[in-house]
Amino acid sequence: MYKIPNQLHDEFSDFTGVLLIGLGFDQRCLTVLSNFPRKGTEEVIGISNVGWSEQNKQNIEKFRELVNSNNSVVGQDAKNIIEVADELSLKLAAIITDSSAELLIDITSLSHELLVLLLGILHELGGLKRTTLMYVGATAYSTNTESNSMWLSRGIKDVRSILGFPGTMLPSKKLHLIILIGFEVERASEVILRYEPSSMSIGLGAKGQSISDSHQSKNKEFFDGITEFASSQDYGTDEVFHFSFSCISHR
Repeated sequence: MYKIPNQLHDEFSDFTGVLLIGLGFDQRCLTVLSNFPRKGTEEVIGISNVGWSEQNKQNIEKFRELVNSNNSVVGQDAKNIIEVADELSLKLAAIITDSSAELLIDITSLSHELLVLLLGILHELGGLKRTTLMYVGATAYSTNTESNSMWLSRGIKDVRSILGFPGTMLPSKKLHLIILIGFEVERASEVILRYEPSSMSIGLGAKGQSISDSHQSKNKEFFDGITEFASSQDYGTDEVFHFSFSCISHR
């Protein structure tokens, strides 16, 4: 983890390559860009989540002001996730094919689906080995609600597989659902109702491997709530397993 701005500036003072910034609703999406030493940066690219251009229009404008020249925004006018993926794929292919530039990507404000697609594109293009991902953690979420009602997003538009990663589901085989608990309790509950798994595993970030003690404490409350909800369903869930995972390490 880097402390912004001092350690971030020191660590990347000699960076030469392309900086990509996920553009979202809150100020965190511009934190890295605002404090990054861009002396050796060849290009700065903004990535807008599909359908968010109006809501985060102000941050897109601030992005352009901060970069001034040699900037572009991918996905700003896209009508669906496929158009964003196509634009991003073409942009990354040109960078990876035409140069040996390092890629530094701030994923803080990318949607989960776009992040998975981004990793898939980088893998296909052979660019993962020269890519560094950065994330700006929030001190608190949903600060205008009661602690037991925290949320990151509300409402369910649809439930489907991530584009490009459909997996295989066979009606003849039982379904095991794995849930990593965060703050999206409404979405987790809906997935359980839609898929009616025969068994499930519910994961909680380990106390010593969480972003902060306050996040872990709140996640534990949601973990208990989802466990109770899953056990209360009467469609034949045989078993509910529990496990822990790290929120700060991929190993």
